[in-house]
Amino acid sequence: MLVEVGPADAVRLHSSGEKAERHHLTIAALNPIGKIPRSEVCIVIIEFISASATREQRRNAMSERELTVRELMVTKVSTIGRNDTLDLADDLMTMARIRHLPVLDEGHVVGVVSQRDLFRSALAVALGYGERAQKALLKTLPVKEVMSEPAITIAANATVKEATRLMLEHKIGCLPVAEGHALVGIVTETDLLRATVTR
Repeated sequence: MLVEVGPADAVRLHSSGEKAERHHLTIAALNPIGKIPRSEVCIVIIEFISASATREQRRNAMSERELTVRELMVTKVSTIGRNDTLDLADDLMTMARIRHLPVLDEGHVVGVVSQRDLFRSALAVALGYGERAQKALLKTLPVKEVMSEPAITIAANATVKEATRLMLEHKIGCLPVAEGHALVGIVTETDLLRATVTR
Protein backbone atom coordinates (compact mmCIF):
# COMPACT_ATOMS: atom_id res chain seq x y z
CA MET A 1 0.00 0.00 0.00
CA LEU A 2 1.31 3.48 -0.93
CA VAL A 3 1.01 6.20 1.68
CA GLU A 4 1.28 9.91 0.85
CA VAL A 5 3.46 11.72 3.35
CA GLY A 6 3.53 15.46 3.72
CA PRO A 7 6.22 17.56 5.42
CA ALA A 8 4.42 17.51 8.78
CA ASP A 9 4.14 13.71 8.65
CA ALA A 10 7.80 13.40 7.82
CA VAL A 11 8.77 15.54 10.79
CA ARG A 12 6.47 13.47 13.08
CA LEU A 13 7.91 10.20 11.85
CA HIS A 14 11.46 11.47 12.07
CA SER A 15 11.09 12.76 15.65
CA SER A 16 9.28 9.66 16.90
CA GLY A 17 11.85 7.30 15.45
CA GLU A 18 9.21 5.00 13.93
CA LYS A 19 10.48 2.51 11.39
CA ALA A 20 10.08 3.45 7.74
CA GLU A 21 8.97 -0.01 6.69
CA ARG A 22 6.05 0.13 9.12
CA HIS A 23 4.55 3.00 7.10
CA HIS A 24 5.45 1.57 3.66
CA LEU A 25 7.14 4.82 2.65
CA THR A 26 8.02 4.94 -1.02
CA ILE A 27 9.30 7.69 -3.23
CA ALA A 28 6.48 6.94 -5.66
CA ALA A 29 3.95 8.00 -3.04
CA LEU A 30 5.47 11.47 -2.99
CA ASN A 31 5.34 12.25 -6.71
CA PRO A 32 2.28 14.56 -6.69
CA ILE A 33 3.00 18.28 -6.78
CA GLY A 34 3.34 19.84 -3.34
CA LYS A 35 4.77 16.73 -1.72
CA ILE A 36 8.25 16.37 -0.24
CA PRO A 37 11.08 16.44 -2.82
CA ARG A 38 12.54 13.07 -3.69
CA SER A 39 15.93 13.94 -2.13
CA GLU A 40 14.36 14.79 1.24
CA VAL A 41 12.29 11.61 1.23
CA CYS A 42 15.42 9.56 0.63
CA ILE A 43 17.14 11.25 3.54
CA VAL A 44 14.20 10.58 5.86
CA ILE A 45 14.01 6.91 4.84
CA ILE A 46 17.77 6.42 5.21
CA GLU A 47 17.70 8.02 8.66
CA PHE A 48 14.82 5.76 9.71
CA ILE A 49 16.69 2.65 8.59
CA SER A 50 19.92 3.85 10.22
CA ALA A 51 18.18 4.58 13.54
CA SER A 52 16.52 1.17 13.48
CA ALA A 53 19.84 -0.57 12.81
CA THR A 54 21.56 1.37 15.59
CA ARG A 55 18.88 0.33 18.13
CA GLU A 56 19.25 -3.29 17.01
CA GLN A 57 23.03 -3.12 17.37
CA ARG A 58 22.68 -1.73 20.91
CA ARG A 59 20.30 -4.56 21.86
CA ASN A 60 22.68 -7.16 20.42
CA ALA A 61 25.67 -5.63 22.20
CA MET A 62 23.84 -5.73 25.54
CA SER A 63 22.85 -9.36 25.09
CA GLU A 64 26.37 -10.38 24.03
CA ARG A 65 28.18 -8.44 26.77
CA GLU A 66 29.19 -10.65 29.66
CA LEU A 67 27.80 -9.78 33.05
CA THR A 68 30.29 -8.96 35.78
CA VAL A 69 30.29 -10.05 39.40
CA ARG A 70 29.78 -6.43 40.44
CA GLU A 71 26.35 -6.44 38.75
CA LEU A 72 25.18 -9.48 40.72
CA MET A 73 26.92 -9.34 44.08
CA VAL A 74 25.26 -8.42 47.36
CA THR A 75 27.09 -5.54 48.98
CA LYS A 76 25.53 -5.70 52.45
CA VAL A 77 27.37 -8.76 53.71
CA SER A 78 26.93 -10.43 57.10
CA THR A 79 30.29 -11.59 58.44
CA ILE A 80 31.70 -13.36 61.49
CA GLY A 81 35.06 -13.47 63.27
CA ARG A 82 37.27 -16.55 63.23
CA ASN A 83 37.20 -16.76 67.04
CA ASP A 84 33.41 -16.42 67.32
CA THR A 85 31.47 -19.54 68.21
CA LEU A 86 29.27 -21.56 65.90
CA ASP A 87 26.06 -20.78 67.77
CA LEU A 88 26.52 -17.11 66.77
CA ALA A 89 27.06 -18.18 63.15
CA ASP A 90 23.90 -20.28 63.35
CA ASP A 91 21.89 -17.35 64.72
CA LEU A 92 23.22 -14.95 62.05
CA MET A 93 22.32 -17.32 59.22
CA THR A 94 18.85 -17.95 60.63
CA MET A 95 18.06 -14.25 61.10
CA ALA A 96 19.44 -13.16 57.71
CA ARG A 97 18.13 -16.26 55.88
CA ILE A 98 21.51 -16.96 54.33
CA ARG A 99 23.69 -20.04 54.02
CA HIS A 100 27.21 -18.59 53.94
CA LEU A 101 29.21 -16.24 56.15
CA PRO A 102 32.62 -14.83 55.18
CA VAL A 103 35.03 -15.14 58.12
CA LEU A 104 37.16 -12.09 58.90
CA ASP A 105 40.39 -11.69 60.81
CA GLU A 106 41.55 -8.10 61.30
CA GLY A 107 39.38 -7.05 58.37
CA HIS A 108 40.76 -9.67 55.96
CA VAL A 109 38.72 -12.54 54.53
CA VAL A 110 40.33 -15.73 55.83
CA GLY A 111 37.59 -18.27 55.22
CA VAL A 112 33.90 -19.07 54.82
CA VAL A 113 31.56 -20.92 57.14
CA SER A 114 28.39 -22.45 55.72
CA GLN A 115 25.28 -24.18 56.97
CA ARG A 116 26.84 -27.43 55.82
CA ASP A 117 29.79 -26.78 58.17
CA LEU A 118 27.34 -26.25 61.03
CA PHE A 119 25.50 -29.48 60.24
CA ARG A 120 28.76 -31.41 60.18
CA SER A 121 29.73 -29.94 63.53
CA ALA A 122 26.39 -30.58 65.26
CA LEU A 123 27.36 -34.07 66.38
CA ALA A 124 24.78 -33.97 69.12
CA VAL A 125 22.00 -34.29 66.53
CA ALA A 126 23.63 -37.37 65.04
CA LEU A 127 23.86 -38.89 68.50
CA GLY A 128 20.15 -38.43 69.04
CA TYR A 129 20.22 -35.36 71.29
CA GLY A 130 17.77 -32.48 70.96
CA GLU A 131 18.07 -28.85 69.91
CA ARG A 132 19.27 -27.66 73.31
CA ALA A 133 22.14 -30.11 73.23
CA GLN A 134 22.98 -28.97 69.73
CA LYS A 135 23.10 -25.31 70.80
CA ALA A 136 25.26 -26.22 73.77
CA LEU A 137 27.67 -28.02 71.46
CA LEU A 138 27.83 -25.13 68.98
CA LYS A 139 28.74 -22.77 71.83
CA THR A 140 31.87 -24.78 72.50
CA LEU A 141 33.21 -24.71 68.94
CA PRO A 142 34.95 -21.67 67.40
CA VAL A 143 34.33 -20.83 63.75
CA LYS A 144 38.00 -21.32 62.89
CA GLU A 145 37.70 -25.03 63.70
CA VAL A 146 35.17 -25.75 60.95
CA MET A 147 35.45 -22.94 58.38
CA SER A 148 36.66 -23.58 54.84
CA GLU A 149 40.08 -22.02 54.36
CA PRO A 150 41.83 -20.35 52.69
CA ALA A 151 39.02 -18.21 51.36
CA ILE A 152 38.50 -18.42 47.60
CA THR A 153 37.63 -14.88 46.53
CA ILE A 154 36.91 -13.14 43.25
CA ALA A 155 37.30 -9.59 41.96
CA ALA A 156 34.25 -7.42 41.36
CA ASN A 157 35.17 -6.86 37.70
CA ALA A 158 35.49 -10.59 36.98
CA THR A 159 32.89 -12.11 34.68
CA VAL A 160 30.01 -14.29 35.81
CA LYS A 161 31.52 -17.08 33.70
CA GLU A 162 34.71 -16.89 35.79
CA ALA A 163 32.69 -16.99 39.01
CA THR A 164 30.76 -20.04 37.81
CA ARG A 165 33.97 -21.83 36.85
CA LEU A 166 35.52 -21.18 40.27
CA MET A 167 32.45 -22.47 42.12
CA LEU A 168 32.30 -25.63 40.02
CA GLU A 169 36.03 -26.21 40.25
CA HIS A 170 36.14 -25.91 44.04
CA LYS A 171 32.63 -27.26 44.69
CA ILE A 172 31.58 -24.25 46.73
CA GLY A 173 28.34 -22.28 46.93
CA CYS A 174 29.61 -18.71 47.25
CA LEU A 175 32.50 -16.40 46.53
CA PRO A 176 33.42 -13.43 48.73
CA VAL A 177 34.17 -10.45 46.49
CA ALA A 178 37.36 -8.65 47.44
CA GLU A 179 39.18 -5.54 46.30
CA GLY A 180 42.67 -5.81 47.68
CA HIS A 181 42.16 -7.10 51.21
CA ALA A 182 38.77 -5.43 51.61
CA LEU A 183 35.52 -7.38 51.42
CA VAL A 184 33.11 -5.52 49.11
CA GLY A 185 30.41 -8.12 48.50
CA ILE A 186 29.45 -11.74 48.06
CA VAL A 187 28.04 -13.70 45.11
CA THR A 188 26.29 -17.05 45.54
CA GLU A 189 25.20 -19.89 43.29
CA THR A 190 21.63 -18.59 43.63
CA ASP A 191 22.72 -15.21 42.20
CA LEU A 192 24.30 -16.96 39.20
CA LEU A 193 21.22 -19.09 38.55
CA ARG A 194 18.94 -16.04 38.78
CA ALA A 195 21.10 -14.18 36.26
CA THR A 196 20.97 -17.13 33.86
CA VAL A 197 17.18 -17.32 34.05
CA THR A 198 16.48 -13.58 33.73
CA ARG A 199 19.08 -12.71 31.06
